[in-house]
Amino acid sequence: MQGGKEMSIAIEKHYTIAEIAQLWGLSWSSVRRILENETGIVIWGHPGNNKRKRYQTIRVPASVLTRIHSRVLKRQ
Repeated sequence: MQGGKEMSIAIEKHYTIAEIAQLWGLSWSSVRRILENETGIVIWGHPGNNKRKRYQTIRVPASVLTRIHSRVLKRQ
C-alpha cells in the first residue's frame, strides 16, 4: 500500500452487515440497501452462475460508516 490513508483503512475495524444492523437498529436488508452503492466497502466472494450459488462476504470499514452517518445527518 502506498499512502497512509490506505494503510489506516486496512487496519481499522471492519463491520459485518449484522453488526451494522444491530448498531443502527435496522434490518439486515435495510443496511444492504443503504450500502448498495457506497465506495470503500470490501466484498469477497464470487458472483455465482448456473452451478454455483452467489457468495459474498461484505465488510464495511468504520470510516465508511462514519461517512454514511454524517451524510444522513446533514439531510435531516
